Amino acid sequence: MAKGIWTLIEHRDGQIRKITYEIISEARRLADASAQDVTAVYLGTSLDDSTLESLGKYGADKISCE
Repeated sequence: MAKGIWTLIEHRDGQIRKITYEIISEARRLADASAQDVTAVYLGTSLDDSTLESLGKYGADKISCE
């Protein structure tokens, strides 16, 4: 069984939407309380690596690109 908290990265026109940062921050709070990792899942091809890596500042331990 998969462990951790997974979030979806919402984006539009090459930019991550603000709600994504809010969700990842809340996921981080919940993950800390239960000793879990936070994985942000990205579906698409229009975001560059540095934009995706910035999610770590908000609490994402891992970024999964599909």
